[in-house]
Amino acid sequence: MKKLIPGLIFLMVFILAVVIYYNYSTRKTEEILKQLHKDYPAISITEKIDAIISNIEHGNPEIFRNHPHQAYLTLDGLAKKRIRTGYELVQELMLDDVLEPNDRLIKEAGTDRVQIYKVKSNDTLIYEFELRDDLGYPLKTY
Repeated sequence: MKKLIPGLIFLMVFILAVVIYYNYSTRKTEEILKQLHKDYPAISITEKIDAIISNIEHGNPEIFRNHPHQAYLTLDGLAKKRIRTGYELVQELMLDDVLEPNDRLIKEAGTDRVQIYKVKSNDTLIYEFELRDDLGYPLKTY
């Protein structure tokens, strides 16, 4: 029994260290995510947007998994917005497959649809996506 006591103490200290590290790591991730959501507000139903995408961020890839349907955008070099969508409505592409800097992003007020215009050698391609909330559900249009 006395031989087990040092092993049990070591095990308890190890478990306590893991719990402390997990709490610290989770708190740090939540703080970064809150700051990203503050810096990049989500596109809402009521907004009207007609802008060129200057820059695309995906958060911190060391902490967050890159979500293929979400991006943090800088529009016209000034406005910062967060976009989350479902699959493209016609070809079922992911947002990451389509979105690039210098694309035009258009959203009419009162709709839950966003269009991305890509100009490639005298041809304009239009992709349409349905906006989603942070949990991945469609935005409500009432």
